[in-house]
Amino acid sequence: MGRRPNPQRKDELLDDILRFAQENGIGGMSMRPLSDALGVSTYTLTYQFGSKDGMIQALVERIHEAERGQTYNAPGLSTAERVQALFDDLRTEEGESFHRIRLESGIAIGLRTFRDVINAETPERVSGVDPRRITDSSYSVLQGSLLWATVEGLIVDWLSSGQRDRVAEAFAALIADLDQTIDLNSPQRSTVRG
Repeated sequence: MGRRPNPQRKDELLDDILRFAQENGIGGMSMRPLSDALGVSTYTLTYQFGSKDGMIQALVERIHEAERGQTYNAPGLSTAERVQALFDDLRTEEGESFHRIRLESGIAIGLRTFRDVINAETPERVSGVDPRRITDSSYSVLQGSLLWATVEGLIVDWLSSGQRDRVAEAFAALIADLDQTIDLNSPQRSTVRG
């Protein structure tokens, strides 16, 4: 029986692969240029991850794990504060790079697989909804899903259109509307104020 891959080495490689992907993207990533950039052999990558697909899947999981630690996912934030923190993060060079690779990773492994990775917590991730505090959960999930789609659309717009002022205005309008109209953390149920 052969030696098992070293989990610590795998984690170190994943950190390096994430940095490489943030600089170069995932779409055209191949083992040889990656191994050359990291100063390891293609055998090392194959040994640690099994295959390129295994490496990409591990990278997607690492990206998802890293996103959980972002400021906009901190507990106790209101929905508007969470979206504001996400937008503040997006406006930094590091945040823009992270969101670009996060979206690209979903495309690289196929949206169905990506959806499986993030689906269980998607509405809560952006909205900060605590499902234990809401009795009308189907309504809050609907609101969370609509908010998630809006925010993801604005992120794609930010990354692709180059129209930063317009997208910033759209984020500001969304955040103002959240402050005034939607309370996804209401103890009774998710409510729309008007």
